[in-house]
Order: sequence, then C-alpha cells, then structure tokens
Amino acid sequence: MPEDIGNIHCLHDEAAAITTQNAYMRDILARSLELLRTHVPDTFLGRKTQEPFPKEKYAAPEPSLTANEIETAGVRPE
Repeated sequence: MPEDIGNIHCLHDEAAAITTQNAYMRDILARSLELLRTHVPDTFLGRKTQEPFPKEKYAAPEPSLTANEIETAGVRPE
C-alpha cells in the first residue's frame, strides 16, 4: 500500500504540471490572437500618405547691376 501513496503523489504532481502548461499555452494563444487581429502595416513605398507640398512659381531674380556696371567691371553678362 505505501507504493500506492507514492504513485498518487506522482500523479498529482503530473496533473499540476499539465494544468500549468495549459495555462501557459492559453496565455500564448490569447497574445497570438491579439497580434493577428491588429492591422497589417502598409510597406508599399509608392503609396501617398500625405499631400505633397504645393509647387511655387519660380521667378528669375532681377540683376542688381545694370549692363553698364557689368561692362565696366569686366564681367560679361550671360
């Protein structure tokens, strides 16, 4: 009979270990489902997520020197 008591304790320990493993697996599954329910990030590089800056009209700068001043300075105008 003493052997039966040892077997019962061994079975109790195994049942406790299985219960712990089941709780661990339920936790992992819950976290996995949470991750799977999130949206997939968009990695397409060509997709526009914001409006581009408006293009400004380019105006050529006016020369600060007159043609006579340029000639006297020895610089040729373009």
